[in-house]
Amino acid sequence: MDSVVYFFCSKEIGRECLKFLLDNQDKYSIKIKAVFTNNRMLNKKSLSIRELCERNKIKVYDSQNALSELPNPDYLISIQYHEIIKKKYLEKVKFCPINLHMAPLPKYRGCNQFSFAIFNKEKIFGTTLHFMDSNIDNGDILFQKKFRIKADFVFELYDQTFKESYELFSENIEKYFNGDFKARSQSSYKDKPSFYLRSDIERIKAITNDMNIEEKKRRFKATYFPPFSPPFLVTKEGRIPLDMKWFRDLKD
Repeated sequence: MDSVVYFFCSKEIGRECLKFLLDNQDKYSIKIKAVFTNNRMLNKKSLSIRELCERNKIKVYDSQNALSELPNPDYLISIQYHEIIKKKYLEKVKFCPINLHMAPLPKYRGCNQFSFAIFNKEKIFGTTLHFMDSNIDNGDILFQKKFRIKADFVFELYDQTFKESYELFSENIEKYFNGDFKARSQSSYKDKPSFYLRSDIERIKAITNDMNIEEKKRRFKATYFPPFSPPFLVTKEGRIPLDMKWFRDLKD
């Protein structure tokens, strides 16, 4: 009898991991019975998560509260889901629920990890599959992949991490289903934990005329990521949104 999976996801990485599981349901002896999503995509021209579910006749839910009326699943997998899944729902899952966090844990917990990695001048980044518990990005690590950053801008680091994250998921999810892993506590890692809120991005988006060129460039590279709101120049008249032309016109 196939194990029941509930899949929580958003954005392109969520869709691609969902598609991978759909293509391998028979191989892994699983059945995706429900998908929870806000259907958010960075590229609105690409196939949405909801459209993928419709093609595969999978029920889609907008809110995690639907779990209160659904049978308990064997597995719960979260990929870039937009909400913190409540403890009472995590406890309904037979096997430990997991999350794909597109950053190295415990060093980069929370949000906007790509921006802060660029801002902090990191040379090495990573992506992580970990157990979910009642705290954000806190559970034991199952699988992690580290890689050298080849990006100058935040959107380039996102693209690089996307590829590495998909590989981490596709290469290890069968091991998760088979129990072929050894979880490791985040407290056993040498890296000092850090945590970034969604609101923290605003402070590094702010650029002032008295900053040196290097600092202006660092902040722009860390926060210019269309279609999200751009970095801005702080003036007496207010905020002026900045674009790539402004960056290219900067003179040393």
